[in-house]
Amino acid sequence: MPRYLDDAQRQELQDRRSSWRWRSEWPTWAVIVAVYAGWFGVTVNARTLGFAPTVALLAVLSCWYMSLQHELIHEHPTRWPLVNMLFGLAPLAVWFPYEVYRDSHLRHHDDAHLTEPGRDPETYYVAPEQWANAGAVLRAALAARNTFAGRMLIGPWFSIAASWREAAQAVAGQRWRIVAGWAAHLVALAALAHWLEIRCGIPWRRSCSAWDTHRSRWRQCARFRSIARRSARANARSSTRPHGPGDCCF
Repeated sequence: MPRYLDDAQRQELQDRRSSWRWRSEWPTWAVIVAVYAGWFGVTVNARTLGFAPTVALLAVLSCWYMSLQHELIHEHPTRWPLVNMLFGLAPLAVWFPYEVYRDSHLRHHDDAHLTEPGRDPETYYVAPEQWANAGAVLRAALAARNTFAGRMLIGPWFSIAASWREAAQAVAGQRWRIVAGWAAHLVALAALAHWLEIRCGIPWRRSCSAWDTHRSRWRQCARFRSIARRSARANARSSTRPHGPGDCCF
């Protein structure tokens, strides 16, 4: 059931629902076209564009792709999750499958447990027992993560590690739906990497050439930035939630 801040917001949204923009979702459709056309347009022209412009463009497009995935999860541009999912399956974000991000982010939107450690996978709060058991290095990393610079530089590694840990737990727990999602993602990622190297001249394998090595590292950097951007904004809407005396935060 929809929830509104007040009657004024309810009326405003009801008025917007009658607009063509709302009903057609054309801005989201435009983003889908722009992201895919831009990403593949840049990659197929990487040799012509040169190293620096390609780096800058793909970094931006990778960030934009993960923003698009976020909108797909929230039932845009159609009311059918399966259709929306098709636009987010491409492994352009590299680090984890769309299904993993979707399930994790929907758990984050369980408002009854918003920002609660152990329940909200996107929280930046730490349970008292976790803090008590953390060593000095982990405590320093957790504290640093909750600064702006830390969310950009450290936050993505926490997200990646958590996703891979859940993947290992899925294998151990025989949760085959999650395992199948990871398997499909890795196959698609391998195919994309092969295409990038053969067609676009963007190598992923380690090479004796320093130029090749720098270009390979750049590909990972561009993806890392997209996670950093999402990490920096992850708790924007929940940062004002009141917490009880048992919560631990920085």
